[in-house]
Amino acid sequence: MDIERIESWRGQDVLDRDGEKLGKLEDVYVDLASDEPGLAAVKSGLLARKVRLVPLHEATFARDAVRVTIAKERFENAPEAGEEGVLERGVELTVFAHFDLPAPAGDEGPRYESTQSAAARHAEAEGQRRHADELETAAERKAGDAQEAHRRAQEAQDAARTAEREREDALNEARSSRERADEADRPPV
Repeated sequence: MDIERIESWRGQDVLDRDGEKLGKLEDVYVDLASDEPGLAAVKSGLLARKVRLVPLHEATFARDAVRVTIAKERFENAPEAGEEGVLERGVELTVFAHFDLPAPAGDEGPRYESTQSAAARHAEAEGQRRHADELETAAERKAGDAQEAHRRAQEAQDAARTAEREREDALNEARSSRERADEADRPPV
């Protein structure tokens, strides 16, 4: 089962093993360890619009519907999906126990995350990466600005040293010229 393809089926009908409609596919929960789809969130009911969890164990996927291997009677009392995008281990165990399926082995932590939650998490991470790229670009631009300012400051220092030498040369020449003028202005002895 291709996760991207399953995500595109959001809103498709979910049918029980006899072909009766259970509801619409709201989301798919992916096993965090294997990246395989494991549970479906199915929206049903006219007024309550409950979202119930069903295992995708041996589910089949057609062009316009997903068929699960459970009976409609079992679905009507299935555990509801919460608001969170990651299922706590207790919720997972309840779902598998409700459908008399062995729970996946694993540690105590969460094992399933909804594709919507994963997509939001990935989008946030991508936004943070873009922001980091923008900051790096700005930092590189500032480094270039600093290097240019340093170059201009070095040129200004060189120009100041040259001007200082020229001033010294002009003062020396003025002294020398004064001395010659004073010598020329003295009466002969």
